[in-house]
Amino acid sequence: MIPNIGNYQKQRDSARQSWSTNQASNTFQANQAKMMGSRQRQDYMQNWKRQLPQFTASFGARGLAGQGITSGVMKNAMSQYTGDYVKNLGRMGVDQASQQTGYDFNAARFDEMKNQQINDINAAQAAEIAQTAQYISALAPYRGGY
Repeated sequence: MIPNIGNYQKQRDSARQSWSTNQASNTFQANQAKMMGSRQRQDYMQNWKRQLPQFTASFGARGLAGQGITSGVMKNAMSQYTGDYVKNLGRMGVDQASQQTGYDFNAARFDEMKNQQINDINAAQAAEIAQTAQYISALAPYRGGY
């Protein structure tokens, strides 16, 4: 039995093609998620900046802010308002980083899967070649001993 080396090459090519498709999809999704996360952060910051004047003006309308007026109510509300802004912005950054880590993990997993498939194919090919060599060696007495 003569080994069909071309079949093993087709299997290796198929494993590489599958890996390439998976990596391209994963990279596209990672870039989309990164862009969307960045856009969400920018929108959040822009909305906060737009709402800030209305928020501070509401204290003046109630007589809690203005020239020469120092209100503990306004200070506490501003502290909470800006604290929430910073906290939420930080969470968005952590969420985005966590999501990107997932895409990085997928890329590494795809690499490992491809490498394992190719190693398995190479091992099967080597085993078939070794088996063929044994068959040929077993026929040596019938070929004149060489």
